[in-house]
Amino acid sequence: MPVAALAFLALAQPMRSSEGFFLKDGDRVVTYGDSITDNGTYARYLETFVLTRFPEMRVAWVNSGWSGDRITGGSGGTLDVRLERDVISRKPTVVTVMLGMNDGNVRPAEEKLLDSFRTGLVGLMTKVGGAVPGVRFVLFKPSPYDDINQDPAFPGGYNSTLVRYGDVVESVAKETGAGLVDLNTPLVDILRKAKEYSPDVARRLIPDRIHPEPAGHLAMAYSILKAWKAPPTVSALELDAGSKKVLNRVYTWVRDVDFGSTIAWTQTDASLPFPLEYKNPRVALVVRAGGVMTDLNRQSLRVAGLPSPTYRLTIDDVVIGEFTREQLADGIDLAPYDTPMSRQAWNVALLVQQRAALRYSMWRTIEIGLREVNAKARENALRANEALEIEVMRRMREVARPQAHRFSLVPLGS
Repeated sequence: MPVAALAFLALAQPMRSSEGFFLKDGDRVVTYGDSITDNGTYARYLETFVLTRFPEMRVAWVNSGWSGDRITGGSGGTLDVRLERDVISRKPTVVTVMLGMNDGNVRPAEEKLLDSFRTGLVGLMTKVGGAVPGVRFVLFKPSPYDDINQDPAFPGGYNSTLVRYGDVVESVAKETGAGLVDLNTPLVDILRKAKEYSPDVARRLIPDRIHPEPAGHLAMAYSILKAWKAPPTVSALELDAGSKKVLNRVYTWVRDVDFGSTIAWTQTDASLPFPLEYKNPRVALVVRAGGVMTDLNRQSLRVAGLPSPTYRLTIDDVVIGEFTREQLADGIDLAPYDTPMSRQAWNVALLVQQRAALRYSMWRTIEIGLREVNAKARENALRANEALEIEVMRRMREVARPQAHRFSLVPLGS
């Protein structure tokens, strides 16, 4: 391909389409639930994924989980109080609901409690739906109680009770047309596989049997994103050194391609990789036991027709790794590597964490915790923090915007 033609590949910049993905530009997502939602981790994974995969999409996130909550409410107030204050007032377009862990009382399933749970869940949806026309609900089957890595407390185990609550959730979703995500079965499957790979590490995924640690939240976010039809590919580029051609590119564009002894090009992807702590043994176990990489985070580079046996890949003069020509011909996945793109994605993740902490503090400290303080002073504080949150969100989108990077494949031997 002539050099001029290669240079002009940059003009055909692919826009990342969100068509088919559940969330839409302008959505405002409220996550409602108990302590597992209150923790905020799976929601931060979701927010980070959406920002890095769809940098042009504007989605706002509000965590309205409260530790200890049941379908009737809890220490944060009755269900009616919680819904008015923590859901309806946020003007959501999407509400996710995960309850059941506390409703079952850590004992065998009781039909009376299951019936009350159903009534409460339908009531929750009716109240919010009536106050916020057009809101879309996504109901989550409750995440598991770990009866895999520890002995069940009674015959059948408490997770069998949670499965019954999940059946109620599924039934209500079908009756109402709500979205449904199973957060029990996939995580149980991962627990079983993880136990086979590394029993000691597997036990730490849900250390107290109830509350997943971050790798467990990753497994939950993975299930949600799959159900929401999240696209698996960050980018894909295929070059042929023999014919000196760019054979294929997906969600990326290239320019200034040089097919010399060192092959070099400038590449700009439409998205950033989903940042994950691959060196964390529990995250690594979830990635191995689940399908996180193949289903959510493929960033592939394939180069065929290379004459030398081994090459060093650099991006912006940073050494990424050394690969054989066979590995490069088969294709390598850049997502797990410490690349400039992944570092940029981690900066996005940090801002997501900071924004979520700011929003949580506004809610739990200023709005609720200081409710006896002068109302005008509280209102001024909330407005100032809301303005700050808007600036943080602007910065998040700015940092999530992909940049151009110079790739080089340097031959190491003959």
